[in-house]
Amino acid sequence: MTDDNGDYVINPILTVQLSSVAKNIEYLSIQFAGGIDTSYPKTFKIRTYNNSNELIKEHITDIATQTGLPLMVVPIGDTNVWKVEFEFVGT
Repeated sequence: MTDDNGDYVINPILTVQLSSVAKNIEYLSIQFAGGIDTSYPKTFKIRTYNNSNELIKEHITDIATQTGLPLMVVPIGDTNVWKVEFEFVGT
């Protein structure tokens, strides 16, 4: 899925559609498969959307700054979230 440098031709995006609007999301925690450090993306983007499918905010995390892997906790602080996208950038 990646080139020789570990970059994606098209970044994989996972979309989570919530069953109802979350009034407040303080943090999101993501558990990566442990054991192989090279399996982590270089950058991890989380985008939140409201129920009109408008972007609330894009949160960008540089994996190199994370110390608790394979568990990553990202401060979000968004309100009225209806959909969340997770984008993997490089490996």
